Amino acid sequence: VNIMSKQPTEQTALLTEQPVQGVPAQPLKAPREWRGKWYAFCGDFSAPDVVSCLLAWKLPFVAWSWNQNRTMGFSFFWEMLRFVFITLGFFATLHVGCCLIMMALCPEGREMHDDGEDMSMRKMLHVHHHEDDEHHNHHHGHWGDEGPDGPHGIPKECIARIAPAYLALAALGITLFVYITLFFARRRTAIRERFGIDGTRKEDCLLYAFCAPCALAQETRTLMHEQVHDGVWYGALPGVAPPSAVAVPTAQKMVV
Repeated sequence: VNIMSKQPTEQTALLTEQPVQGVPAQPLKAPREWRGKWYAFCGDFSAPDVVSCLLAWKLPFVAWSWNQNRTMGFSFFWEMLRFVFITLGFFATLHVGCCLIMMALCPEGREMHDDGEDMSMRKMLHVHHHEDDEHHNHHHGHWGDEGPDGPHGIPKECIARIAPAYLALAALGITLFVYITLFFARRRTAIRERFGIDGTRKEDCLLYAFCAPCALAQETRTLMHEQVHDGVWYGALPGVAPPSAVAVPTAQKMVV
């Protein structure tokens, strides 16, 4: 007669507070917290916190991919590609859009100067080479200085044509920015809800809207300090090596 039941398994899970297959996770008594405030870029200046800060500000695609792999189990490689595609694609879209608008609607903006130098485009890009103040005041203006051809010598007809297109491009940029912000904020919310970390969705959106590296650094140092591996929060235990460095013994069958 099998006298064993599921009770020992459930009791073991409650005592160790570790997730066991087949046993539902128990509700937390108190919410966890992020390690340090969002504005504390380097945390307490410990080695892991400084590394997290450097990754978030200098190599954000590495920090982002590492966090998603450790918490959600997503592929590190594909998350890195996703991050690069989203961020670089946003700036590339705006830059290419500005260039296409200028070339299509304002071809006279690239009229050549007498000496063969593209002066109009140089002025629009603020690429000025000042030889002296007198030369600068005579040949170069400031944005808003209305001349016979409009600011900076750009024809007024050209400005009238490109203004609506630039407004439409700005609206597109704002829409993409909001979408990207919500995407990254939802990932932070997913991590926070998975591990019971205190916070709100509003805070997540505001952080990624106004200081994305701050939020990323906070997430990275928290996961690094709390030893989160394969979606499991092991917690910061002094003197205990990370789970990845500990060999887990395999269960052996008893021969009767």
